[in-house]
Amino acid sequence: MFGLTKRLAMLLLSVWLIASGLLSVADIGFQGATLILDLLAMAAGILILLQWESWSAKIGMILLGAWLVAQGLLGLLPISIQSIDVILGLAALAAGILILLKR
Repeated sequence: MFGLTKRLAMLLLSVWLIASGLLSVADIGFQGATLILDLLAMAAGILILLQWESWSAKIGMILLGAWLVAQGLLGLLPISIQSIDVILGLAALAAGILILLKR
């Protein structure tokens, strides 16, 4: 059975995914939308990373958690790292493939 932290992590991830998709597809936005999405991504990522032992060393979930935290931080902080989009894109691709393969 999923622990409370794991369920909360999945809930936050689900809300983040739905909100990101709706804001993008419907081309809508409101003041603070980016801040909310960044905070949701960081919260979900942190909760996922806190559960790393219960993921049975599933590297896909660990990569997902790290990606979410990085996305949130990059949106909140004035950080400029060369080629970060490529790095995060590769991390997202790897996480997605590994999760699908249940690794």
